Amino acid sequence: MDVAVGAPLRLPISDGNSPLPEEMNLEQLLHEYVQLVEQKKALETRVLKSEERRRALMHILSDLNNVNRKLNDQRKAMIHILADYEKDRSRLARQTERLDNSRRALLHILQDSHQSNLRLESSRKAMIHIMSDLKETTEEVKRREQELREKQEQLVQAGKLATLGELTTAASSQGQRNYFAPADIWAGGFGKSRAGGYHPGHSERARSDEGTTAPAAD
Repeated sequence: MDVAVGAPLRLPISDGNSPLPEEMNLEQLLHEYVQLVEQKKALETRVLKSEERRRALMHILSDLNNVNRKLNDQRKAMIHILADYEKDRSRLARQTERLDNSRRALLHILQDSHQSNLRLESSRKAMIHIMSDLKETTEEVKRREQELREKQEQLVQAGKLATLGELTTAASSQGQRNYFAPADIWAGGFGKSRAGGYHPGHSERARSDEGTTAPAAD
C-alpha cells in the first residue's frame, strides 16, 4: 500500500461491529509498522535529497561568490587599465600637439628658408649684373685710358714737331744773323762797345744760351 509522505497515520476506529485496537491481530500491527518504516525511509530519503540540494546550493553560492570576487578583481583591473589608457591617451594627445607645433614651426622655417633662397637668388642675379656692369665699366675705363694715352702720345709728338719747327726756324734765323755779323762788327761794333750795348763775346753767349734753352722744349 502506498502511503503519502507526511500523511497522518489513521488507526481503525471501532464502530461497534469491528474489533477494538486491543483486539487487533498481529498481522495488522506488522502491516502498520511496515508502513511507518516505509514512511520513515521516504522521509530520510527526502531529507538526504534536501541535504544534497542544500550542499549543491552552497557549492553554487560559493562558486558565485568566487565568480563575484573574480569579477570584482577584473573590474578593478579594468579600472586600472582604463586609468592607464586615459593617461596614455593624454600623453599621446600632448605628444600629438607638440608634434603639430613642431610641424608648424618646421613649415615656417622651410618657408623662411625658401624666401631666403629666393632673396639669395635675386642677390646673386643682381651681383651678376653688377659684375657685368663693372666689367663693362672696367673695359670702358681701359679703353678711355688707351685713348688718353694715344692722345697724349699724339700731343707729345705734336709738341716735339712744334719744338722741332721752332728750333728749325730759330736755327735758320741765327744762321742768317751769323752771316751778316762781321760787317756789323766792323761797321759799328767798337762804337756800341764803348756805349755799353755790345762787346765781342755777346753774340757767342747768345748763341750758347739759345743752344741750351732750345732742347728744354722736348
